[in-house]
Amino acid sequence: MLKLIVLSLLIISPASVGAESVRHVLYQAESIAPTNSPPTFDNGFLVVYSIGVATVYTRDGVLAYSIPVPDGHHIPYVAVDTDQTAAAAVNRGNSGGGIAIFDRRGSQIQIIETGQYLPSFICFAPDHSIWTTGKHARRSLAEKPEFFILRHFSRDGKELGAFLPRSSFEDDGEPAADIVGRAYLRIANNRIGAFLRNAGNATKALWVEVDLNGKELGRWRTGDIDRQPVAFTPSGAVYAERFGDISVLDHVTGKWNPVPIPSEGILLGADGEALVFMARGTPELRWVPLDTY
Repeated sequence: MLKLIVLSLLIISPASVGAESVRHVLYQAESIAPTNSPPTFDNGFLVVYSIGVATVYTRDGVLAYSIPVPDGHHIPYVAVDTDQTAAAAVNRGNSGGGIAIFDRRGSQIQIIETGQYLPSFICFAPDHSIWTTGKHARRSLAEKPEFFILRHFSRDGKELGAFLPRSSFEDDGEPAADIVGRAYLRIANNRIGAFLRNAGNATKALWVEVDLNGKELGRWRTGDIDRQPVAFTPSGAVYAERFGDISVLDHVTGKWNPVPIPSEGILLGADGEALVFMARGTPELRWVPLDTY
């Protein structure tokens, strides 16, 4: 482990227009992708995924706490609320799933059992309730049980609603529960955005948005196989990355239009109206402001 080093510098980006600056923060970690699984960033917190543990860092690069993964459990994703409470998707395969809640010291304080529904990705709403996308446990790939992909839970574990029936997508997509990291569920601009993809045909991947009552607002194809929408800004813009190129969704035409944002590494998400990138080969994040693009 490196000594505690927190670096927050403003520098001029040569690829930017005028005097726009890129903020750099060096994190208190030897690596923020130790198992080649990209970290996730939301609400100002970075989550790093290692074998048997998920580690939470603050926006300034400081270690907050670590979450141990119990034996026999698979935790594909961890979300952190604004009050530093964390929620982890728990996948026990055919034994069922759940949502584990952790306090701001990393101690588990609750488990929300979800039965045969296996949460994949989680996010916290502004009212601190929990939204999750997930799959239904099944004995074979040929089995296609009907279920609701998107679920809403109160912090105390009550299911508040279930939305997006699997049958409404035909073979378009559903959240992949075996992906560690990457943020495929976001909340911004009073909307919930979910990236759904079909394991058998990645060209049918969709970006889906619903309001905070679960009402569907639209579905948009991501187009390219490798385009991954991971940044959802407060203004409602959706940014995706493909081979280092950044594009933004035109909600009217459904097109993903390229934007001249300088590549600063791997896109992890948004922090206000700035995109957050992971620098390659170093435990560093970079904030690129959007106000000139």
